[in-house]
Amino acid sequence: MVMRNRVKQFVDAQGITVYQFWKDTGISRTTAYALYNQPEQYPGRDVMDAICTRYRVQPSELLEWINDEVTITQSPDGDRPTRSRRSAETKPNSKAEFQPGQMVKNPAGWRGWITKLLDDGKAVVDWEGQINGDVIPLHLLRACE
Repeated sequence: MVMRNRVKQFVDAQGITVYQFWKDTGISRTTAYALYNQPEQYPGRDVMDAICTRYRVQPSELLEWINDEVTITQSPDGDRPTRSRRSAETKPNSKAEFQPGQMVKNPAGWRGWITKLLDDGKAVVDWEGQINGDVIPLHLLRACE
């Protein structure tokens, strides 16, 4: 599963420049340009709130989910296994799979540490050099190896 931001499409559809987007939202210049130029850049809670508040939009207008689960099946000739991507029902990660202090990553590849597990299926995460105290649903997190 991969989350990608659609900030470039959103900004272009608004008919504004990324510079104006940066000024309108009040987010950092680096973040504004990274979101515009890098679809894999995942906006944190405060950034998402600033964008949604300023433009009166829902997060779903700024993010898209792409299911990229890989399955291994036998090739038609039976000689070797093949890999393919398909849609699949995935069960959300459970609280039991994580613990405070554990290193995790989000769909955009950001790495961070769980500081607290919440009872509502979410975790508080401090991202490396980024945002501290970000509340993230467990189903978006993967354990780092």
